[in-house]
Amino acid sequence: MQVIFHVATLMPTKETDPACTNKKRHIGNDYVTIVYNDSGEDYQMNTIRGQFNHACVIVEPLDHATHRVILKCRDDLHELMGGPAEPKLVSDRNVSLLSRQMAFHANVRVPVDIYFLLD
Repeated sequence: MQVIFHVATLMPTKETDPACTNKKRHIGNDYVTIVYNDSGEDYQMNTIRGQFNHACVIVEPLDHATHRVILKCRDDLHELMGGPAEPKLVSDRNVSLLSRQMAFHANVRVPVDIYFLLD
C-alpha cells in the first residue's frame, strides 16, 4: 500500500495556468480527499471533480481548540462504507492523526469493494 498526499497549497502554480487546472487534475484522481473547510458552509462532494473521488474526510475548525471530522462518500457507496458516518469531535493535537487514519481506512475499503462489484 502506498499513500500519496497531494497538497494543493504546496503544489507549484504556473503563470500559464491561472485557473490551477494542473493542480486539480491530480487531486481529482484521488480516491479519498482530505478537505480543511473553514468556510462555515457545508462541503459539497462535487467541489473537486474527478473520475475517482469516492470519499472525503472533512475537517472543520470549532471553538476551544477542537475540530469536527466527518467522512462523506458518494451516495452509491454509503452501504459499502457502513452507512452515513457520525461526526467526530477531536482536539487540535489529534486532528491530523484522525483525519489521516480515516482517509487511509476509506482508501483501503473503497477501491477494493468497487472493483469487486464491477467483476
